[in-house]
Amino acid sequence: MFVARGTITVPAGIFVSSARRVPFPEEALPVEAEMPEEMQESPGDEMSKSLGASLNSVCNRYADSAPSDASVELDLGVVRWSMPEASAADLKEGITNRTEADGPVRTMASFERETADVVAKAMHRKIAARFSKKVKDGIATEVFVLETIPRKN
Repeated sequence: MFVARGTITVPAGIFVSSARRVPFPEEALPVEAEMPEEMQESPGDEMSKSLGASLNSVCNRYADSAPSDASVELDLGVVRWSMPEASAADLKEGITNRTEADGPVRTMASFERETADVVAKAMHRKIAARFSKKVKDGIATEVFVLETIPRKN
């Protein structure tokens, strides 16, 4: 047997305390002013900022500083890490000129491996391929192709 209490139907025999009030769905959500569209961020923007910060962290370990003008672009199955050609050249020079006095000597190959690991960890997918695009319009781009997720039938 069910007993109606307000608009909520409760099975008979279940004690409902009047001290604890359960809000209705309209009351549960706070009313917020809508943000302009340019201020709203999509989940992809947040993910690209997080991934960019992780890639900058790897750059800081390998060179004196990370490129501040680098950007990360997420696409379906592809991650592109772009920066001006001058920043890319400075990063490569910083990695090759690092000495033992600056810390452990690291190579360009280990830098590429660590950046691929960072992308794989952030995207929760393996890296199927990694390559550098030709410098076009003064922008150097590193492309990470993500492994496709098999479909279940």
